[in-house]
Formats: sequence, C-alpha cells, structure tokens
Amino acid sequence: MDGGVKVLRRAKLSLVDLAGSEKWDVKLELGRARAKELTHINKSLSALGNCIAALTDTSRQHIPYRDSKLTRLLQDSLGGTARTTVIATLSPTEANKEDSISTMVFADRARRVMVNVRPHEVIDDAVLLAQANRDLDRLRSKVRRLNRAERRAAELERIVIELREENSRLRQLLGQRGSSSKRKPKIRSGTKHAKQSTHSGQELMHPR
Repeated sequence: MDGGVKVLRRAKLSLVDLAGSEKWDVKLELGRARAKELTHINKSLSALGNCIAALTDTSRQHIPYRDSKLTRLLQDSLGGTARTTVIATLSPTEANKEDSISTMVFADRARRVMVNVRPHEVIDDAVLLAQANRDLDRLRSKVRRLNRAERRAAELERIVIELREENSRLRQLLGQRGSSSKRKPKIRSGTKHAKQSTHSGQELMHPR
C-alpha cells in the first residue's frame, strides 16, 4: 500500500541462450529445414546487433526492436527497466579466432548500453476503476455546467434580440411623431401684431 493506493510490483525473468553466428558449410549438404533455421538465427543476431548499436548511439531516436522476435522479447532487457547480464563465451583455439573477436566486439557494445533500472509498479485494477469512475463523474459535471452555460447564453442572446427590436420600434415611433409635428400650421407674427394693435385702438376709443 502506498498512500492508501494498492500498488503491485511485477517482475519478469528472461533466460536467453544466444546461438553463435552460424556459417554455411559448403562441404555439407544441408536440408531445407536446417538452412531455414540458420537463416533465422543469423537474421535475429543481426537485428540484435543493430538494436545494441542504436542504443549506444545517443543521437538515435528510433530503436528497431520490431525487426525480429528476439529483439521484441528482449526489449525490456536491452533498453527498458531491467537488470541485464550478458555472459560471452570464447573459444581458446586459433581456428575460432574470428568468432571470438566478433563475440568480444558484441559484448563490448552491450556493455555500453545504459539501462535505467526502476521498479515496475502497476496500480491495482480496482483502484484504476475507481479513478476512472471519478474522472467520469468530473467530466459529466463539467458537461452539465457547459450545458447550463450554453442555455443561459442562448437566453441572453434572445433577450438582446428582443431589446434591439424594441429599440428599433421605438425609433420608428419617435420618427413618425417628429414628422407629424412638423406638418402643423404656424401663426404668422404679423397678423398677431395687427390684432394686438386693433385691440389697443378700440381700448383708446372707448375708455372705461
């Protein structure tokens, strides 16, 4: 248990006996099955050498683990999180000198591969399920909030449209009233002064 969370630690043990580079013996007549086996062995060893060469090159971004079944099975052991031990066996005879040199070159390359060892921890499935359910509840709540916000935005947009229509209607009404007031007849100032002078003359003729 780690902080109330159940964590499982898993380990994997791989024991691999790598065959040596097989040579074709032209003096012997090989069957089709044997020839096919030798071809697969050499192909797997070549893919393994390519992976190790890529792992020792820090500028390489892609490691060709999928080039063969052997490198795919040894992916964790080669460049993953596992402790790896390589045991290279040599022959002391001069007849196998070339094979021994090739084996030492291969072992030297494998020695340069840097492996970052760390525990392979996996959280319990029940904990993962509970976490997934919590994430689903959180996302559902977020979706509900977004739906409410969208409905509120739609309602506000409808209100704005209604206010714009009301504003346009009021502007038209004010324009109609302004045009009707301009059409009313006006009293001329000269006639008004004439009437005032006439009333004044009548008052003078008939004093009280």
